[in-house]
Amino acid sequence: MSNMAAITGVGAVGPGFADVSQMLQLLFSGSTDSCRPIKRFDTIRFQSQLAFQIESEHVHGDSSEWLIVRMGRQAMGEALQMAGLDSLVSIPVIFATANAGVWEMEAAFGSLQSFVDYPTDVTGEGCSIHFGEPADRIVREWGTTARPTVVSSGCTAGLDAIGLGWWDVLCGADVVAVIAAEAPITPMVVSAFDQAAALTDETSLSRHASIPFDRNRSGFCLAEGSAALILESKAHVMRRRGRALGWVRGYSVASSAFHMTAIREDGRAIGRVVEQAMAVGGVGPSDVGLIAPHATSTVQNDRAEYNAFRSVFGDLDEIPLFCPKAHMGHSLGASGALETIATLGLLNKGWAPAYPHLDERSIEFGGLHLPPMSCRLGSNLAVKNSSGFSGIHSAIVLEGDSC
Repeated sequence: MSNMAAITGVGAVGPGFADVSQMLQLLFSGSTDSCRPIKRFDTIRFQSQLAFQIESEHVHGDSSEWLIVRMGRQAMGEALQMAGLDSLVSIPVIFATANAGVWEMEAAFGSLQSFVDYPTDVTGEGCSIHFGEPADRIVREWGTTARPTVVSSGCTAGLDAIGLGWWDVLCGADVVAVIAAEAPITPMVVSAFDQAAALTDETSLSRHASIPFDRNRSGFCLAEGSAALILESKAHVMRRRGRALGWVRGYSVASSAFHMTAIREDGRAIGRVVEQAMAVGGVGPSDVGLIAPHATSTVQNDRAEYNAFRSVFGDLDEIPLFCPKAHMGHSLGASGALETIATLGLLNKGWAPAYPHLDERSIEFGGLHLPPMSCRLGSNLAVKNSSGFSGIHSAIVLEGDSC
């Protein structure tokens, strides 16, 4: 049995981009202009003032519909079109999110607190506290009434949904659709991550707001976004004369159960998951041409990842690191899927983008290859990893269609 699943379609929408092509242009431009002060609600009581926010021109559809639904439909539409498919009928769908419709959830709590009527049927059409509701609304657009599988494993959800889809293909599925979406820029979410000291304390300078591995890092910036992928078996791609954009070669997930929010700084748990994914994919350290870390710009996470990568790869000065959250923020449950699509796009271009606003004098860890300018990749294989609260860690191995 092959350990590979083909990626035949991808779609993305996020801060500063409406599709995958625009996302890749954004990465190579080095722009972080979408990181700006939050204006949707009063942030005076919060330490964090900045977020990577989607502009109205980048998300389509009825503005009265939930943002998370509009983003998901847009990303899935692009992925289906790219794959040459026009329906989700008979195709299993996996939906990844950490928070689902948070704006609607907060409205529900506010209504309950003020005794204003609010739908009490937690399985009904109007209830957004049910995490599957955004997914149901997204997939109806393509003719299916089947309920999507919902993966809500926090910040690893996007990567875990891809891993679950990969496993479905290995177990005999012809096609699997994966959607990840998050709209977390709300008072409740900002407050929660503020309390966890995970968000940047920068208030006005976006170039200092999300700077992984920099000794001056102070946390990440929240972001909105959605990603969609179509995964297929090689046999099915050949039967319908489709084209693979790339391949998922391996996946691994584990939980160290170390702490509810903290992470082991020795990086052993992350290193084991990366090694397991590489072993499944038949890939050795010298084969990897690009590493796409979780890189949240928090003190603990970046230190743990540095230690993990040193243990797995040894010297790191030959393998460029692509730090997606420095370019487009942290979209929580959607981040792993968005960053997978970005990583695949880089593999197929054969180049890694420059680290935005890099100050090499401020990098805390020696031997890291954070490109000061775009650089050629040495192979078309990449490792992408994600981490989340409660000690969960995930990793996948990607192969591009060219180098």
